[in-house]
Amino acid sequence: MHRVVSRRWMDLFVSVIAVFSVVVSTLLSANTSGTTQFKDQRILLIYSYHPTFPTARRVYEGVLAGFPKDNHPRIDIEFMDSKRHVDDEYQKLFLASLTYKLSQRAPYDLVMAVDDNAFNLVRSVKDELFADVPIVFLGVNNRKSALMANNEPNVTGVVEAASIAGTIHLAGALQPEMEHLHVIVDGTPSGQADLQTLLELASQFPDKTINVLSLAEMSWAELSNALPYINTQDAILLLSAYRDNTQKQLSFDDALKLILAKAPVPIFHLWEHGLGDGILGGLIISHFEQGKKAAQAARYILSGTSPATIPVVTESPNITVVDDRAMQRFGLNYAALPESAQIRFKRSSLFERYAVELSIVGLIFLLMAILIAYLIRQNQLRAKLTRTLAEQEHTLRSILDNLDACVYLKDMNGHYVFANAAVREVFQVPLEHVVGCDDYAFFSPLTAKEITQNDKTVLESGQTLRVEEVNTSKDGGLTRTYRTTKLPLKNEQGHVFALCGISVDVTEQKQYEEQLKFMAHYDQLTKLPNRLLFSDRLQQAILQCHRNNEVLAVIYIDLDGFKDINDRYGHETGDLLLKEIALTGHHILREQDTFARLGGDEFVAVLVDIQEQARAIEIAKRLIKLMATPFYISEKLLKISASIGITIYPQEEPLDADQLLRQADQAMYAAKTKGKNRYHCFDSQIEKHIIQREQRLDRIQKAIRAGELVLYYQPKVNMATGEVIGLEALVRWLHPEHGLLPPGDFLPLIEGHSLSIELGDWVIAQALEQLDHWYKQGLELSVSVNVSNMQLEHGRFVEKLRTQLGYYTNLPNNLLQLEILETGALENTSFVSATMNECQQMGLEFALDDFGTAYSSLSHLKKLPAAYLKIDRGFVKDILVDADDRAILDGVISLANAFQMKLIAEGIESVEHGTALLELGCQLAQGYAIARPMPAADIAEWLRMWKQPAAWRQATVSTAKEDHIV
Repeated sequence: MHRVVSRRWMDLFVSVIAVFSVVVSTLLSANTSGTTQFKDQRILLIYSYHPTFPTARRVYEGVLAGFPKDNHPRIDIEFMDSKRHVDDEYQKLFLASLTYKLSQRAPYDLVMAVDDNAFNLVRSVKDELFADVPIVFLGVNNRKSALMANNEPNVTGVVEAASIAGTIHLAGALQPEMEHLHVIVDGTPSGQADLQTLLELASQFPDKTINVLSLAEMSWAELSNALPYINTQDAILLLSAYRDNTQKQLSFDDALKLILAKAPVPIFHLWEHGLGDGILGGLIISHFEQGKKAAQAARYILSGTSPATIPVVTESPNITVVDDRAMQRFGLNYAALPESAQIRFKRSSLFERYAVELSIVGLIFLLMAILIAYLIRQNQLRAKLTRTLAEQEHTLRSILDNLDACVYLKDMNGHYVFANAAVREVFQVPLEHVVGCDDYAFFSPLTAKEITQNDKTVLESGQTLRVEEVNTSKDGGLTRTYRTTKLPLKNEQGHVFALCGISVDVTEQKQYEEQLKFMAHYDQLTKLPNRLLFSDRLQQAILQCHRNNEVLAVIYIDLDGFKDINDRYGHETGDLLLKEIALTGHHILREQDTFARLGGDEFVAVLVDIQEQARAIEIAKRLIKLMATPFYISEKLLKISASIGITIYPQEEPLDADQLLRQADQAMYAAKTKGKNRYHCFDSQIEKHIIQREQRLDRIQKAIRAGELVLYYQPKVNMATGEVIGLEALVRWLHPEHGLLPPGDFLPLIEGHSLSIELGDWVIAQALEQLDHWYKQGLELSVSVNVSNMQLEHGRFVEKLRTQLGYYTNLPNNLLQLEILETGALENTSFVSATMNECQQMGLEFALDDFGTAYSSLSHLKKLPAAYLKIDRGFVKDILVDADDRAILDGVISLANAFQMKLIAEGIESVEHGTALLELGCQLAQGYAIARPMPAADIAEWLRMWKQPAAWRQATVSTAKEDHIV
């Protein structure tokens, strides 16, 4: 009997020692901590790409991981979508939308920009939108630009340094017979930047030929057809593949599937997305670590550290990673991998899969051998056996009772035979009330049933079981989560006689994991789905529409007057109002619908399986009515309204979730511009018209930059003396297909558009260059150029004009004259007058063009320091037959005389018109009767041939006005 007891305690001792290391490591992994210092601060995170881009989620998870789990800043996210929409006009629309949103929100404490396009945008509008706001960038490929930006105040970040050379070295090591490296790249800016870097590195690999498969020059089908002809000893480096030369876009996953289907060689990549889906690997960039390092810099800044003292992280945390399945597929040599390489998705051997268990078994055998020797010695010392066993039991109990983990033993019937102090604390009973009881005595029936089933599996199979158990107390009041390891205890014959369990309480850790998951997908203030989760649900709803032939609607909601409430009552009251609005919107929707908050005061809903647009309009009307109902919050009666945009799917064109959301956003903006507190339905025909206009504007911009525009010059003369007093520069479009186009074919389209500023700058630059050329030839003629109202009121107009004049130091400034429209000048008289005075100080003169076409106030006219008035051709053409026009013209001449301004008549179509003007006292004129607009090269010949008509020499000029030039 004594020997049987000894053997049982030996089995117990060996089992407990074996699991002791498992307990300690489990306890260490379950330890969590947090800090509290950032919860009241706000960050704006701007992505270059769209929510479903492969790296978007990893970057966001890295940013969250860089902050304390309990108190992280509030993060709003905006997506530029510049990977799929590279045109400038779309980005201008995004910037206009962002500018509007920022005007409705409280200022941010920090801005984070992800990828080059987002960083360039933030830098370009820093002074206007983010003055004094710290900027942290990440994922920026342009190392030089990033380091230069670090010299700017309030800018730091993390460079995305792609290891192109390292990846090529890896490819050469794994494919030693490789002669050609085939590079797949598209026309996106980041793809072309990486390609340029690769080509600059080509000299490092003289034995390798770089073969570029550019989607900027081929279609997806052409790429697919080219891949099978690649030599099997070569390799492919995938830089970027999102859009082909037909502008057809594919997601990264679809593009990768197309390439993998035909590629006969390993595919290397520089980023972690795609690993596990067929890419072999490379020296990759971890976007999670990028986000985490950028967040660490943000933590220092938000804690008071100056960004200027935080250096840019120039070395990305890149690691060599390969897919074991791809290695085996191509029969590659593992010895060629660097020692630090990670081999993922590895088909592990039996020993590798059960390394810990086999190590424990080995340790058990070693301990058993030691104990056998020890027991032989004990048999020789029978007198000391009882005391020794008691000491061992006491030591063992002391060790187990001082562990935080719950350690227990059960017999074959599931009854407890031992429980350490941690177990007894959970049960709130002493050891004698635990021994002999089963789990039904301490846990709820459902929990006890699950534990009993797990115990039965271990006892019957004789195998170790690792499982998470969610245990609820018998009274149902307390539920905790445990990570449990259950080991079968066996006797010398190998028969299971008991079970040893180790359970570590991981409730807080699981709560933190759930909190991280919730933070990544839900708005922290309203608990509604955020933009990421909403985009995913909308994409699923689109797929459901296709499967079930259904209709869905997207409703975009922007609150009117919310900023005023924030400013007047504070952000705390504003947050309470947003919570009430979230509850209101959520309650009126069906369970299958989704109501989400995008950020700030913007909400969005997706209505699935609706019959027609009328259902969406009905919901929009209800929302407008509910939002207009005053909210009683913090003893304040708050009044707001809502502007709502609606779009329906499916439509004629296939659309993705981001495009639908953008349509609803545009419709909302239309509702807001029409007076707010209303809804507006997106019209695809209007959208097509806008796109066509944008295409025409884009064509005009390309014409400016391609040198297709030219300046023609029309002479201005003194009809009384025959003197040529100057020229007016008039723009023409030398279209490669349609020939010479007059300004009426394209100038009206850019009126009020920012492109008018670019065109105006170009006209001034060309006119100054031509003036300088003529001046050097001894031809001193003034040239007047037309300046649009938008160009004149641009904040840097005078500065740019001063710079342009500075290029021609020998050219008198007064040879350049500026013509502005009377209508534009009278819209903002004070500003225009101040700008004109600054230009006059540089020696420039102004003319008011199309005078008489606007409602002119004499007081306003008096404030404008113009030297010339130009009579609109509409008053000139009928003066030979219309007495009223002649009388008006006579009055304008008197008005110009009173204000001491010179008058120029436009549109002189005949000699008779000129004679009539001379009789009225108007001497200066231009028009077809004098000369048509002509190229600069023809001016010299025209001047040589020009003669004053005899009728004008004989005309009698009114004595009262003979010294006045009009």
